[in-house]
Amino acid sequence: MPNKKLIELMKRFIYIVLSLSYSASLATPTITLVEPQEGEVINADHVVVSGCANALSNKDGSIDLMFVMGNSSSLLQTDPTKQRFEAIDQLLNGLNKNIDMRIGMVFVSDSATLAVHLLSVESTVSRVINQALLLQHFTPNGTASISVGIDVASKYLAINGRSDATKILLVFTDGQNDDPAEIQASAANAFAQNQIVHAIALNSQNNDAVVAMTQAGGGQAFFANFPQQLPELFRDAKLVNINNLTVTNNSYGFATKKADLVTCSYSVPIDLDVGENILEVAVADVYGNSSSTTVTVTVPTILADPCNEDPNNPICPTSKDFRPVKLRPQVLMAGFDPMLIDFGDEEFKILALVRESSVPIKTVTASENTGTMNINMNLEGQLANGDKLYSASVKLGRGPDFEYANLFGSQLGEFKITAIDQMWRKHSFPHLEFGNNPISITTPPTQASPYATRGVRRLSPQTLMVGFDPVMLDYADTAFKVKAIVRKGSGGEIQYVTLKNSTESFKADMVLEGDIGNGDMMYSLVYTYPRGAFPPSTFADLFGTGEGEYIVETSDAAQQKHRFPALQRGNFPPNDN
Repeated sequence: MPNKKLIELMKRFIYIVLSLSYSASLATPTITLVEPQEGEVINADHVVVSGCANALSNKDGSIDLMFVMGNSSSLLQTDPTKQRFEAIDQLLNGLNKNIDMRIGMVFVSDSATLAVHLLSVESTVSRVINQALLLQHFTPNGTASISVGIDVASKYLAINGRSDATKILLVFTDGQNDDPAEIQASAANAFAQNQIVHAIALNSQNNDAVVAMTQAGGGQAFFANFPQQLPELFRDAKLVNINNLTVTNNSYGFATKKADLVTCSYSVPIDLDVGENILEVAVADVYGNSSSTTVTVTVPTILADPCNEDPNNPICPTSKDFRPVKLRPQVLMAGFDPMLIDFGDEEFKILALVRESSVPIKTVTASENTGTMNINMNLEGQLANGDKLYSASVKLGRGPDFEYANLFGSQLGEFKITAIDQMWRKHSFPHLEFGNNPISITTPPTQASPYATRGVRRLSPQTLMVGFDPVMLDYADTAFKVKAIVRKGSGGEIQYVTLKNSTESFKADMVLEGDIGNGDMMYSLVYTYPRGAFPPSTFADLFGTGEGEYIVETSDAAQQKHRFPALQRGNFPPNDN
């Protein structure tokens, strides 16, 4: 059998040889440092260093990027859960909003359609792309070759792209309808106009054609065997040929590990100490060229940590009043009521706890991952801190008992709950995100009636909802809460609520925070981690019975137990004694 590493090295060698005419003209990589500013005074023990690193241009580092998204009918089989859209969403959410980048999008189905004009990352591109994905192009159709999309995007870039910007086409295809000669010719034509063509191919039957296309376009090809690999590929593809980036505090010896770039964007937390801190950003490209830049900031005095003095201070992650509002809405928790469904029950509710961004919520929807089932959820009330509880009723026919333990996740047959605000910014449960998610300065939340709905009690306790707070973590964050809403049964007081993994190698008890307003109780535990420990990433399969997944087990005084996320039907009569 051929040596896989040798084959990859040969491919890389061929790529470098074919790219010499382009790479020979490149200077050292450019580094744009957006934050912090030179001479800035920082009243904290850390700072997030952010900007853009680019090895495709010796100009000012600005980028005009066009997505060319295959959306043909073959994707109903190759990507039924629409992971390609999740990938774009995660890429956009990871970008630093202050970098000099514009993004547009072309969709390819029966023909190629310019869906999104070039828009800046700083202003509107994320919400406009969300609109395009949700309203215009959610269902694949057509049989056009991706070459027509490359042609449309290339022509648009040639006319509307900035003369001083690096111009990139990022092509997504499953290769089902692509003519090798046509896509290679289209990529070569784009390259002749100083545009770089990269490709992400999903389960392509014609990988050689994709490689030939990107070689003709001066770019690289990245391959995914399964749809769930797409978010990581979109996020980590070296679209600007940067191979390595580090940030070092030269004054005190603090250093990062290899930092992760999202396209050209980087955001890296680094520790500071009192006095002058000289921070160095160093990059190396795929050709071995390197460069660096520095910025000097000052920490004026030793700062007392208010959370050490008073862990219940509302600014501290350990406080029950901690309520971090982000730039996007957050679906913090989800579940069902009741979790234990009796044979006599005719319906149950899907529940979601949502935190607004700086603007009100537009819609909250529960949907199966293929998009074949969508249920609108209604506002049922709000908790004392302003978080809103949404619900949707699901009718039941007569039938046998059942148990579903893996209903929320990224797989076929599983569900997500998506909140969209009036700016078309969104978040989906159960996605726990790490990225560019700072706390937003916000107006007070909109007001609704207090949540007071009292659900049915069973003999056993029920863990109704589980989730995270916040569910979107920033690069500088070091903690989040795992939360659970529990309804006690008739077997007495709750003895413990425990988070544990499927092998029970991890177990941690949750503590009671209090009544949410209807008699159900909020429990939580604080999970801490080193700053910068998580790269830009999204975890979508954390609750369930699979490997690496977690359950929340609740037990009462009578040793009656329930394990979230198990939704069960059986002999569970009402028991309000």
